[in-house]
Amino acid sequence: MTRPAPGCWRTLREAETAGLDATQVLRQAVTRRSMTGARDVARVLDARIRQMLDGVQPQPPGPWTGKVPDTGSAEINRYLRQLAEAMDDRVRRLGEHATQTQPRWAMRALGPIPDDPVSRLDWEHRARTIAAYRERYGYQHPADPIGPEPGKTSPEARAAWHGALAALGRVDGIDVRGCTDGELWLRRGTYVRETAWAPPHVGTELRLMRIAERDTRVSAIRAQHETSASTDRQAADRHRQLARIWRALQAKAATEAAIFATAQETRQQWETMTETTRRIAIAADIELRRRHPGLRLEPLRPHPAEAAGITYPDHAAPAQEQTVWVQPTLDGSEHLAPARAPAQQTNDRASSPERDADGQLALGLTPDTARDDIPEQVLRIRENARIAQATLDELTSTQLPGAGEYDLPAGLAWPAAVARDRDAILQPPQPDIVPSAHILRHYQATHANADYDPERG
Repeated sequence: MTRPAPGCWRTLREAETAGLDATQVLRQAVTRRSMTGARDVARVLDARIRQMLDGVQPQPPGPWTGKVPDTGSAEINRYLRQLAEAMDDRVRRLGEHATQTQPRWAMRALGPIPDDPVSRLDWEHRARTIAAYRERYGYQHPADPIGPEPGKTSPEARAAWHGALAALGRVDGIDVRGCTDGELWLRRGTYVRETAWAPPHVGTELRLMRIAERDTRVSAIRAQHETSASTDRQAADRHRQLARIWRALQAKAATEAAIFATAQETRQQWETMTETTRRIAIAADIELRRRHPGLRLEPLRPHPAEAAGITYPDHAAPAQEQTVWVQPTLDGSEHLAPARAPAQQTNDRASSPERDADGQLALGLTPDTARDDIPEQVLRIRENARIAQATLDELTSTQLPGAGEYDLPAGLAWPAAVARDRDAILQPPQPDIVPSAHILRHYQATHANADYDPERG
């Protein structure tokens, strides 16, 4: 007796979220080829359906009242209909609450609330779609509206995410639905162009240098005290020599930490400067996939120079090396699918101290290399960051042309990033979401009777 594949039912749900008839999809999978010789029929069907759904995007979900099934029981149908109405009412009140409180994610995603009544209603409708996704799936980032796309393990979550994405797609600067295919391809190509001059992300190396600076300082102090406390002249000389080595390593780690800190700051400026362009490119890529479900479109990948950073020893390549970029999402994050080599698999099982030791070896922070110059690859990162910083400084001083030929510039093309607002210690409480009228009536009716027993309903 064959065991059913655990993911077959989930794949059929994925077909339903794409607007397909699950029964018809399953029938097509069965009649596609002969099942003779299949040891696990359910798994074979699951693989066939996944091939049929390759590249198919889920459709945004509609109102809950449109999803009420016919169970054959009038009482159960009435209960499901009332439940769906309550859920739709909850979605509506989420939009009203977002309009009143104006959370940071809504202002960042949708902009300020328009004064025009029609535009204000449209803003609230889009806000309710996003807020419903956030509440249902527990996404609580204060500034990012919807986060990365959920995996296929939850088809309903992906459908709700695409519904929220459709609301975000109408934001000024991200709305690419009216573009032609040629314009979409042009906007999509800007992703590689922007990442070509990106300084590498060296946050890991910066953390490692700061840890090394702290540890070498502690070791130098310990060796100095060991020198003073030692009664043996040879032991004292040995501790004194170790103290000099640790102090040299501390100075070297401090120098490299300063280099990495400057490069990382430049990287953050680059991310802020190119965020809009990269988001538009990602939106164009998503729109192309939506228009042409059967198109074999390669995932967006940054320029090869974007990830050029520290080269680690072959026997201890870190997890960020030898990776393949897959589809980024509108929040700016990217998912990495590592191409694992045997050496890398061995390193993944290594403990954190072992990885730190490998990094210190690559960065020249070992007792044997204490007097050596700073590694060439660190100097190369400093030079690349300097070139990128010069480009950023030039862009930040670029002026927008005026409306007319002789008009003054309209302002900076890339204004300086506004610092993140910090809330005061004391803030007035945010208003709660208004309860549903059905819930209020039910509460008043049940509490009007003093003999109400909550255990019996």
